[in-house]
Amino acid sequence: MEPSIIAKGVSLEKASDGDKELGNLVWLLHSYYQYYRATLSRDVYDRLFPLLKEAVNYHLHLLEKDQNGKYAIAVKTYSPEYSKGFAYNTNYDLSILTWGLKALLELDDERGGNDPLHAVWKDVLEHLVEYPQNSDGFMIAKDVPYEESHRHYSHLMMIYPFMM
Repeated sequence: MEPSIIAKGVSLEKASDGDKELGNLVWLLHSYYQYYRATLSRDVYDRLFPLLKEAVNYHLHLLEKDQNGKYAIAVKTYSPEYSKGFAYNTNYDLSILTWGLKALLELDDERGGNDPLHAVWKDVLEHLVEYPQNSDGFMIAKDVPYEESHRHYSHLMMIYPFMM
């Protein structure tokens, strides 16, 4: 497995679409989280929490506060299967990050809320930019309206499966 190439100051214009997808690991961990919830296994928790923490924290280093004090994703990422989906603040990544932050806070609270990054996760969650929307509803990303059909609606993950 190659290391991620998504970083501030790194051009991804010639990278494959898959290489531009930021949220895939956290998205995968959503299934592992559901497995943990079904089993409440301490062993599963002990594997899930550190991996989710690392995956979400990778996102955190890509955030910058905007002029309104909101955290925005400071690099372009790709919203899967949308031809014009290489943009800033994709709803795909914002919804995955929001779920990841909520899950980390919940999991940490279950064990006493002692993680040194607990306050950081809470701050980012409370000050994350809103999901990009226009008069037609949720957009693909900042400045990218939904204009063409695609196979799955990754820009709506905050509705399902995350139900936020």
